[in-house]
Amino acid sequence: MAENQQSFRTWARSRKFVLSRQGRVIQAEFIRAVVAARGIGGQPAFEAARREWAARHALHIDHAMYLSEVRREPISLTGLGEALAICSQSRDDVIRCMEHLVKLELVLAENGSYRNGPPQLP
Repeated sequence: MAENQQSFRTWARSRKFVLSRQGRVIQAEFIRAVVAARGIGGQPAFEAARREWAARHALHIDHAMYLSEVRREPISLTGLGEALAICSQSRDDVIRCMEHLVKLELVLAENGSYRNGPPQLP
């Protein structure tokens, strides 16, 4: 883990991340859960949907916002930090979360081979 952690901290600032196929599936499930909770109404329903989604996938509830940011477009760690600063996510939080999502293969380090954007779900 320390080796993986060190490599993450030394990656070029320009290195970008994209959702894997499985990451897209899990992120789409989050959106469906939140939309369904909206029909029930209120913050408690939203929070319950987030907790259930996270538990079902053995994730932390904050992982949903990372997957959502990465879904939009390939994004760097710096870009994630800027996008999630409003949610009180520190640089260390961003690195720790992305390490976990990469380890689970929900997020991939973009290698520049996607000429037309990251792969799409069928």
